[in-house]
Amino acid sequence: MNILKLLFVSIIAICFIGDVIPFEEKASVEALLKSFIEDYEKNDTFPELPFEFGVKIQGPGGGEWRIRINENKQFSLKKGLPEKPAFYVIADLEILTKVHRGNMNALTAAGKARGSDITPMDVKFQEGYEPSEKYIRSVLLPFYFHFFTRGVPEIIPFGEKYSRVIHGGNAVALYYDLGLRTSWYQVKKGMFINKDLKDAVNPFHSLFICIKGKGKGRIGDKILDLKEGMAIFVPAGMIHQFWADGEDILDMILIMFGEGA
Repeated sequence: MNILKLLFVSIIAICFIGDVIPFEEKASVEALLKSFIEDYEKNDTFPELPFEFGVKIQGPGGGEWRIRINENKQFSLKKGLPEKPAFYVIADLEILTKVHRGNMNALTAAGKARGSDITPMDVKFQEGYEPSEKYIRSVLLPFYFHFFTRGVPEIIPFGEKYSRVIHGGNAVALYYDLGLRTSWYQVKKGMFINKDLKDAVNPFHSLFICIKGKGKGRIGDKILDLKEGMAIFVPAGMIHQFWADGEDILDMILIMFGEGA
């Protein structure tokens, strides 16, 4: 159980423009959740997914809600967390509003390098809820993304102003599914991605695509000069670290794939 919990919160670690969808300045939690629901109901891209999950908002204007989806993709929103074991999202009204406006996506808000990290938005499991690893990766993570990403097509802006510092660099989670994790990363002056060697190895393959600027990287036992137009394949089990010299800035797209991703 504990391993699965850490898997879910860690896998989220490693998406929306603030003014794209206007919304009242100080909307209530219930109004925000209804807006997410109404948007998801309009998106017929995804199959029917009957289940229930909770939302716990801390601080001013907070409370607990449960959202149920039936076989016909119809939603109900009620006060209180699910009565049967389920997952629930925990945040405050400020971050929920930020996600709703597109200033940060839900995957990025929940991003963490380690399971013990504190994040603005997190996913918790109620006691007795024990989904399989495959279910977490193939159902829960994609649903979490699609429910909290508004609009069709779903647009995921990336860049420094949409990011959080994760693993030592600015990061925006793009999309996660079974065997796939994608993110945008940036290193600038004073940043060092995977400085702790405990975080510098993955049990699956990674592809780092340099899309802007320049920086440095350690791949295995080699130090490389990285620049726009380069892609680096890092096999499972190989050390990888990234940093910037002086005023250099390096932007990368990260694709992690294969079994365990």
